[in-house]
Amino acid sequence: MLSRNLCQRKNTRRGGHCVAGAYVANVRRFVRVRRRPDLRDCKGVHAMRVKNILVFPCGSEVALEIVEACKFTRHFHLIGGSSVDDHGRFAYSDYIGNLPMLGDGALISDLARIVKERKIDAIYPAMDAVAAELKAHEKELGCIVVSSPTTTADTCMSKLQTYEKLQEYVRVPKTYNSLDEVRYPAFVKPDIGYGSRGTFVAETAKDLKAAILDSELLVLEYLPGEEYTVDCFTDARGDLLYCGPRT
Repeated sequence: MLSRNLCQRKNTRRGGHCVAGAYVANVRRFVRVRRRPDLRDCKGVHAMRVKNILVFPCGSEVALEIVEACKFTRHFHLIGGSSVDDHGRFAYSDYIGNLPMLGDGALISDLARIVKERKIDAIYPAMDAVAAELKAHEKELGCIVVSSPTTTADTCMSKLQTYEKLQEYVRVPKTYNSLDEVRYPAFVKPDIGYGSRGTFVAETAKDLKAAILDSELLVLEYLPGEEYTVDCFTDARGDLLYCGPRT
């Protein structure tokens, strides 16, 4: 009402937008901001400390999405860590390089030292394998590892364990345990891995010889057609907030 009356009295409009209306909106925003308690001015109340979050490895796609989503927040200070000097060092202004590779026995001790020296509140693993490894050593690291429990992380790492967990709820590809039961073509892939690395289509039994000799490879029912990935986002209670398919 105030904005309408001011516009009627002063006839102040620019490009179809009421200047007074914009002013009132700005005042309302200002009032809302001023009503928020300033913890620095409250006696006996300490201001909220910015949380130091170490993202490792900071060059992965997940890590780049994290820095993009949090770069304007005042609640977190992001620190990028990496074993390989890739584009992550350009994305993170606070960067720690030359960390041991995953699988190196010195990785956990080096991260624990960084946690203590840099007062890290939490480590955000930016790869599945890293999440499983760091979550298993959470106590040694001395800070929170932002990940599912170790058993869940291990299950998600293994395609076979994932199929076994999901087969009661959704259709999963058949897993062949012997050459006699295979129907060709068959699809072969590592039990643990990502990015379609080490996968191939076996047209004949001859193609499967290498797969049978390697216990880390799974021989699966071949599923032709277009592949879809469904990205899901849930809240802390596990309620689905967003899902979006992509090819």
